[in-house]
Amino acid sequence: LFRMEDIKQSLRESQKTLEESLRRRDDQIALLKKKCEEKKQADIKEKQCQASLKKAIIDANSKHIEDETEEFFQKHIEELEEKLNRAESLRRHRQEQNHRRVA
Repeated sequence: LFRMEDIKQSLRESQKTLEESLRRRDDQIALLKKKCEEKKQADIKEKQCQASLKKAIIDANSKHIEDETEEFFQKHIEELEEKLNRAESLRRHRQEQNHRRVA
C-alpha cells in the first residue's frame, strides 16, 4: 500500500513536471511565433518605407527634370523673342531709311 502511494505520488510529480515542461515549450513556441510575426511586420514596414523613399526620389528627380526642361524652353523662348525684337527693330530702321531716301 505504501509502495503504491509512492508510485502514484511519483506519477503525479512526473505528470506535473511534464505539464510544466509542455507549458514552457508552448510558451517558447508562442514567443517565437510572436517574434517571427513582429519581424515579418517590421520587414513589411521597412519595404514600405524603402518603396516610399524610392518613390520620393523618383518624384523629386522627375520634378527636377521638369523644372530644367521648363527653364530650358523659357530661356529658348526669351532668346527667340529677343531675336524677333531685334529683327523687328532692324526692319523698322530699314523702313525709315527707305522712306528718307524716297523723300
